[in-house]
Amino acid sequence: MSVGRFAVLSLVRRHVMDARAMTPRAIMDNVKTVARLERCVHLDIGSSVLGIDTEEVTGSNPVSSTIDTPPLTSESRSGAACFSAGPSAPDRMGGSRVRAMRAWIDGELLEDPNAPAVSVFDHGLTVGDAVFEAIKVVDGQAFALARHLERLHRSAAGLGLPAVDEGLLREGVAAVLAAEQIGLGRIRITVTGGPAPLGSGRGESTPTVIVAVSEVPPFAQTTQVITVPWPRNERGALAGLKTTSYAENVVALARAHRSGAGEAVFANTQGHLCEGTGTNVFYVVDGELRTPTLASGCLAGVTRALILEWYGAVEIDEPIEVVEQRASEVFLASTLRDAQAVVRWNEKDLPHGPVTRAVREVWRSREAELLGD
Repeated sequence: MSVGRFAVLSLVRRHVMDARAMTPRAIMDNVKTVARLERCVHLDIGSSVLGIDTEEVTGSNPVSSTIDTPPLTSESRSGAACFSAGPSAPDRMGGSRVRAMRAWIDGELLEDPNAPAVSVFDHGLTVGDAVFEAIKVVDGQAFALARHLERLHRSAAGLGLPAVDEGLLREGVAAVLAAEQIGLGRIRITVTGGPAPLGSGRGESTPTVIVAVSEVPPFAQTTQVITVPWPRNERGALAGLKTTSYAENVVALARAHRSGAGEAVFANTQGHLCEGTGTNVFYVVDGELRTPTLASGCLAGVTRALILEWYGAVEIDEPIEVVEQRASEVFLASTLRDAQAVVRWNEKDLPHGPVTRAVREVWRSREAELLGD
């Protein structure tokens, strides 16, 4: 066994054996996770490819190792089937595991969305060579699907990925929504570069196309944000593209959570307000609703565009200090937040003000127009 694989197993076993006060079900889940990882590390790959989630591999009391787990198959030895389509870490919004989860990959609806499904050599997994869309589901219907698919195509073209047939994407969406109706949920469409050699260079495989859906709890109407010290690069190759290269957002959001905030906000390299980790930012100065232009490097959010159409705002780029010091209201816009009021930015308290409430009211009155397409 290589040093990397030995280190992975040692780390996981230490977590499993050291922690205390876990329920019997949690104990079994963790031991099964270890068994799955043990099968994966038999592959001739480095431990960094495994992408272990320390929230998934948490501790338990010592238990017997006689767990009934599937044998190592020829498929897993070849480098496929060590990664499942579904998450197992707690959902950040509600603190509980997601329900009504379904997944469709390359034309096939998975019987078990947690079953091994994607090759460990997929370029989206190894280097983040992938684009995605997150789409709101309301009463079993996708919201603004056409707009999201249009942006997905733009992102794929910007990343240099081959075009994906829109009919195939819609087929996947229909497949995951066809069973039990979801009241409020999120569809995730991901298109990756497909299996490739380990490294930055792409292979010659066709893209991997994944569509998944899960129920989600609603976001609160208000939140707190902080400004993080790392700038968005508005001139970077990925500026404005919705790619899976989200490590920068993970780091920033973790910092926000440690500060008791729900979102982190970036300036760009010019010091102008840009965006949050997964949100566009709107703010009110002197009674005028404003938001950064797309030239700031922010994502062309679907919710952002609809707020501009349905309510209106001035697109302007100005120093982030203008927002931090002069804004009388701030709200975040995203697929699941809609328009979420910011009641504290760094050390400054803000009201859940009349403009934000008016935007939310307009949103509620018009959302049904885009359900189902």
